[in-house]
Amino acid sequence: MGYPVSPAEPVPGVAARLRKTLRAIPLVVLFPILIVVLLTLGVIWVSEVNYNRFQRGLTRLVEERLRIDLVNEMATVLLNAETAQRGYLLTAREEYLQPLDFAKDQLPKLENRLAASLASRPDRWEDIDRIRQIMMKKLVELETTIQMFKLGEKEKALEMAATDDGRLLMDQARSTIATLSAHMNSELLIYRSEWLRSIEFARYSILGVALLSFLLLVAVFQLLGKDLQHKARIARMVDSENARLGREVAERTNELIELTNHLQQTTEREKAAVARDLHDELGGILTSAKMDIEWLRLHGERSPETEKRFEQLNRLLDEAVSLKRRVIEDLRPSLLDNLGLGPALEWHVTEHCKKGGLNCKLELGDTVDAIDADTSIALYRIVQEALTNVLRHAKATRFELALNTAGDAIQLQMRDNGVGLPPTFNPAKLSHGLSGMRQRARALGGEVSWTSAPRQGTRIDIRIPLQPPAPEPDASPRRRATGPPPLRRAKPRRRTGPTAPRVRT
Repeated sequence: MGYPVSPAEPVPGVAARLRKTLRAIPLVVLFPILIVVLLTLGVIWVSEVNYNRFQRGLTRLVEERLRIDLVNEMATVLLNAETAQRGYLLTAREEYLQPLDFAKDQLPKLENRLAASLASRPDRWEDIDRIRQIMMKKLVELETTIQMFKLGEKEKALEMAATDDGRLLMDQARSTIATLSAHMNSELLIYRSEWLRSIEFARYSILGVALLSFLLLVAVFQLLGKDLQHKARIARMVDSENARLGREVAERTNELIELTNHLQQTTEREKAAVARDLHDELGGILTSAKMDIEWLRLHGERSPETEKRFEQLNRLLDEAVSLKRRVIEDLRPSLLDNLGLGPALEWHVTEHCKKGGLNCKLELGDTVDAIDADTSIALYRIVQEALTNVLRHAKATRFELALNTAGDAIQLQMRDNGVGLPPTFNPAKLSHGLSGMRQRARALGGEVSWTSAPRQGTRIDIRIPLQPPAPEPDASPRRRATGPPPLRRAKPRRRTGPTAPRVRT
């Protein structure tokens, strides 16, 4: 069957759907969402900054604590060395010299470690030099007394140890170490307070951002709720407007259907009137002309030339009669009015299948000739259009038609073994021929369906409700004088034989 096929619409991509979704979000909702996202990024940034500050503060605290421990360790080592010196001088036991030896070994190392940790603090270098000098002097004083004691100068060594020089050096060392330790402790307290402030700032900043985010989320949900209510109102308005437009479209569609039905019926009636006039008037004229020619041939002068002219005129009149019959049959099949739908379909299908080289099979029910005139002409035109499409487009070798009545409906089925409908067939977009078939069926309250597969042919199923019998038309002379005569209903033909449907192949 021939019909136009519309191209498939492209499927939108993911990016296009995402852009469409973003456009659908109103600005009053999108703007707070963007702010919440920025605030979230701000929280992350603040957390990172505070973490770095916390790490730096913690590092400074640990370093300062280590410096204090180094200073205290130096004071302890020096005090142990002095105690060891006094114990050795009093007892002359060698084990008392171990703390002194340890001090001589460890104090330079501790001093170097302290100097390295304060390399970035020039303000502390003076204190470190003072401690170094005092410790060196103290170690020299301790070592001198020990050497003197070992050389036998015990009284001189004890006298030297009893002087105030050693005590003064030790007091200076303790004072310098205490001063340095106090400075370090004060800085440790400063670093600790800064570290605590960093933690407090981080906590309050995170709480503030979280509170602001919560408020913005509340605002977003409120705006979203208002937007949803607004969209719901718009949707209700759109639904109401769509319902109104749907009613208007349905009314206009019904009007167009009624107009189309009226035009089809009017066209068929006018065709029938024209066909009847051609049959009566032109048929009479041609018959009279043929009779006059025959009279002239019998009563006029006879000669070979006149005989030849008479034969030519008779042949022309026969061709005119044949042309008149073809025109009448195209306008309104005479078999349909005189014998009914069944014989009309038999003649039409048989003749066209013979011309197109098709094998045809017809199955006509017993009651098809009792179908009313409007339904009969509609079914005849549907079969006419379907057979034309098969001959033009289907490339078929066989055509089957089955027409019968079942209950309160007429069932018409047509089938061919042609190429079938294409895979992109869309019943909503039909060619003029198929659309005309469907329109004729719907005008009578029926429906049309198509079933097809590639290279397996096409089947058309039509179901039309039976119409109540119409009253006999008024054929009075006055009606005939004022307009074309109405269509005559086909009367059922009497059949002799079984009541089974007629099958013709």
